[in-house]
This record gives sequence, structure tokens and C-alpha cells, in this order.
Amino acid sequence: MNDAISTAASTLEKALKVVTTERGQQHGPLKDSFHMVAQMWSVYLNNATKARTGEDLGLSVTAFDVAQMMTTYKQCRSVFGDPQNMDNYVDGAGFQGLAAAIIAPEKSTEKDDKEQADKLAKATAEAAAEHERQRALTRKISVAQGAVTVPPAKHTDIRA
Repeated sequence: MNDAISTAASTLEKALKVVTTERGQQHGPLKDSFHMVAQMWSVYLNNATKARTGEDLGLSVTAFDVAQMMTTYKQCRSVFGDPQNMDNYVDGAGFQGLAAAIIAPEKSTEKDDKEQADKLAKATAEAAAEHERQRALTRKISVAQGAVTVPPAKHTDIRA
């Protein structure tokens, strides 16, 4: 696996950890907080527009919109700020995952969610371990061949 793919995998692993453990504990239930933000943004946008233009837009921002706009916010930060700040990419991936969670049909319980998060965490750990095994093997081959560059592994579609 080449360094670019390694960086992508690492970013997604961090986003998974942030979404499934760290931030949920800090910020409370996903849908509740995003719904509240959506309501507040709707009020703000409608009143600010009316005060500036006299026009009442009647906007209704959704929790899904909040997740999408937060992704865009992180994208803008990487354009106008430090593009090497990995936090923008980790959070951007996390917000996209949260957007998917917000629009997913309600059909699971907290127990189901915990089991799914555990399965996802296990699969991520296994993928990371395999990634490290591949990197170690690539290094061994490179050394054995006298530091000859080893072509990157073929892309494998993990969605199959």
C-alpha cells in the first residue's frame, strides 16, 4: 500500500474513532444536537436575511443540512488555512459519516448501534493490521532486492 492510501486509511480510521467514541461522549446524541443546530441556523438565516433585504425566505435547515455544511466548512478551512492540518480531513470524513447516519432509516436499537460500532471498529482494526503487514512485507522485499522500488499493490475494492 502506498503512502497516499496509507494516509487515506489513517484519516478514515481516526474519523471512525472520533465519530463512534470521542465526540459522541462530548456532544451528546447526534440527531438531537444537529436538529437543534438546524433550528437555530434556520432562525438566524431567516432573520438576518429579512433584516438585510426585507425578504422572508422561510428557510428550514435540516440536521442533514448541518452535517453537509459542516463538511463544507472543513473543506473551506483546508483551502484558506493550512492544507496539512489533518483535523480538517478527519472531521470532514466524520461529518459525512454523520450525514449518512442522520438520513439512515430508524430501525436499530442502542444495542444494535453498539454492536454495529463494535463490528466496524473490529473491521477497521483488522484492516489496519493487514495494512501494517503489507507495509512490512514491502519493506522486506525492498531490502532483499537492494532497495529496489516495489510497485504499489493493486487497488482492491473493499465494498465487495
